[in-house]
This record gives sequence, structure tokens and C-alpha cells, in this order.
Amino acid sequence: MAQLLLKRTDLTICEIASRVGYANVSPFGRSFKLITGCSPKEYRDKFGKPKLKDPYPIIYSNSLEKFRIGAWYAIDAKYLSDEFIRDIARAGINLIFVGYDYSLEREFILKYSYLYGIECILVDNSLFKGEKLRIDDYMSSSAFLGNMIIEYPMYHELGVIGKRIESYSKKLHDKIPFVVLYPMYASGKQMGIDDYRQYINTFADNCIEKVLCVNIYPCYIGHEYKKLTYKDYLQNLSIVSEACRKNNLDMWIIIQSISFHESVRIPDKIDLRWQMYCCLSFGAKSITHFCYCLPVKRPGSIDVFSGAMISIKGEKTDTWYNAREVNYEIHRLSDTYMSHNHLGAFLVNEDSELPYMHFENQYTDFKYIRKLNCDKPLLVGCFEKANGNGVAFTLVNMTDLWKNESVVVSFETVPCKKLCVYKNGYANESLETTYTVELSCGEGVFVTLDF
Repeated sequence: MAQLLLKRTDLTICEIASRVGYANVSPFGRSFKLITGCSPKEYRDKFGKPKLKDPYPIIYSNSLEKFRIGAWYAIDAKYLSDEFIRDIARAGINLIFVGYDYSLEREFILKYSYLYGIECILVDNSLFKGEKLRIDDYMSSSAFLGNMIIEYPMYHELGVIGKRIESYSKKLHDKIPFVVLYPMYASGKQMGIDDYRQYINTFADNCIEKVLCVNIYPCYIGHEYKKLTYKDYLQNLSIVSEACRKNNLDMWIIIQSISFHESVRIPDKIDLRWQMYCCLSFGAKSITHFCYCLPVKRPGSIDVFSGAMISIKGEKTDTWYNAREVNYEIHRLSDTYMSHNHLGAFLVNEDSELPYMHFENQYTDFKYIRKLNCDKPLLVGCFEKANGNGVAFTLVNMTDLWKNESVVVSFETVPCKKLCVYKNGYANESLETTYTVELSCGEGVFVTLDF
């Protein structure tokens, strides 16, 4: 593995030594030379690729507080290889979900996921069934982040899930017991209850969880291929966000990156960026794409999947390149974003013609923006610095995605030592308290104030 890391990554030799089990670089260098006949530096100089500035470097982070961008259906066994997993990382993805079907390939997946800085949540519902958790063959892997317990539990199952999660957390206190909850557009029959807020709050109140995850797919298509958006998208995000703040849970959202029905469009770059900035505005700590590869159609299912990042032939699609660009934009601002705690969100210039432009319990106590001038609808997410004296906010262009309109936003903040606007993920510092920024359709910015 050390040879691969030297050839394929920009990790320092000290970091590589640590990743392959050496506490000190000197014994690593001696062992490496004994095996290969040359030092780690000599090996990299001889076999490593020419040093060119990579605009999309693989994301390596040992921080527990890192922002995770995930991929559902990340593996297709037909194309599984070192290069296949490397391409997942090169798309800006550092978390994948690995299903039951890949038990034979699990060791390979975990090995190369670790090599490229990817964490794995392994699907295993044996715990939900009350069976013994089968983790002995992968427990020691550094890529192992946790287990998915169940997807879409009904309301009457939440009590059982809470007990299973408590048992899991006692045994594996540093791992994530993962549950995916229904979105707001699920029927009462599917959830076992008609009150969606109660469904979410019951899980959050009674489950000793580390994260609360919901999938919400808002990108529909209408007459003459007009873009339509799920009418309660922001309301759904708001309900989940409130439950997370109340119970000190991390909010994880699975976003739509694929079409699965004739009424559902394949999200383009504008759609992907808009979903991500909406999720950030409500305090999401992780965003996962559904999907990376085309899912296998289940017997009896009416789903017709198209537009995944990887085609049925194993080739990268336009969605792969669109997602990569937006993923890296989010990664560039993520360290700053993750150093803040979410307070709430509110709307500016609510437009009754946009059905998704509403949600309850909008935040009204953010006093750090003195003036906000824009004649188009905006979403504003509000944050405070977790350690230190500072605040932050998002600004998201909420105009109709079908119209592809840019907006100009001018704002004035309270006096501060430094104002910084993260646009396209890049920091733009200012000593002034007034700022003007143009937001393209679906675009957002993250603004920080240090006092």
C-alpha cells in the first residue's frame, strides 16, 4: 500500500508512514528500502506522476468534524477496481454506502477506500432484527465508519430502533448507527403516521443517535420539460433542522442526483448546487448523492433510473463532472462552515408564485445584517462560531430554477474585524462592512464575520 500512496497521492512521507502503521518515519524508511531497494523519496521520484497542480485533489482529512459528501450505490461490481474507487474520491466524495451484495468484495473496497480517504458505512440490518452484528471481518478497518441499520422505518418501529441503536453505541461508541428516515412527501400509510413532524421528532427524541438522516428529492419535470420543484422542500429541511438543533444531532441529507421516474428530471449543475446550498443553509453536516452508479431495479418496482454519475457501461457521465465541480466548491469552504453552529434560517422576498418558498418557524433573532438589498427571493441561513467570537450566514438565490436568473445582492453588516465571502468556495476578504455579490441561478455564498 505504501508504494501506491507514494505513486498516486500527494501525502507526505510522514503521513504515509502513519497510514501504513508506523509511528515514526525512520523505521518506515528503513523497512521500505529493505523491501524495494530505494528510499520512499527515491521511489516517488522514480515512479510518481509529474507534479502538476491538480484542481481536484483527493480530499484527505483525519478530522472527526470534517464535512462528508457521500455517494449511495457507489459500487458496481462489474467495474470494481483500484481506479474505480480512486475516481469516486476524484469526484470529491469521501463517504460511500456499501450494501449486502458486496460481502465478497468488502475487504478490497475497504482497503482502497482507506487508500483514497473514503469512509464506508456498511449496510447490515442484522442489528435491527435483533441478531448478532457481523462486524468481526471489518471492525479493524480504518475506513469503517458505521453500519446502516434500516432504511425507511415506520413510526411504530422507532422504539425498537432506539433500543438497537443504544445497544450498538455501547459496543461501538465511535461508530455511527445509521438510519434513513422518510421524506415529507411519503404517505401516512408508508410512515405509519400522518404527522410528519411527530415522526421526525419521535425519532430524534427517543433514539440515542449521532445523526438524523433524511432523503429529499425535489427535482421534477413538467410540461415541455419545464423544471418543477417539490413544494415543501424548505419545510421538510426546516422540520429536520429543528429536530437536530433541539437534540444536538448532526443533520445528514441525501440529495437527488439522478432521475428515477418520467416525472423526475436528471439534476443539472444548477440543481445540484442549489440543493447543496439549501442544505447548508439549514445546517447540514453531510450531503450524500443519490446515486453514483445506476441502482439495480428491484422486482415489482416502477422506478426507471437514469442519469447517474456512472453509466451502465461504467463510464463517467455529465452528472459526474457536474457533481465533482460542486462537491469541490463545498469542500473548499467546509472547514470554515464546520466551525460554526446553526441557529436557523429565514426567507427574503417570499414569492407566492414559487410554492417551495415557505417554511414555518423562520429565525428572527439574527441582528448582524443591518441592510439586505435584493429584489429577488433569497434564503438566508444563520450561524454562530462554535469557538470564538463570530457569526456567519448563507445567501442563496431562490429564483425559479427554470428561469435561470442571476440576482445581485448588496448587504451591510454590523462593524467587525473582518468580513469574508466564500464564493465558489474561495475566500474573498474585506475590511468593509458593505458588500455586493452576484449570484447565478441556484448559487449560494457563505459569509463570515469575525469580531
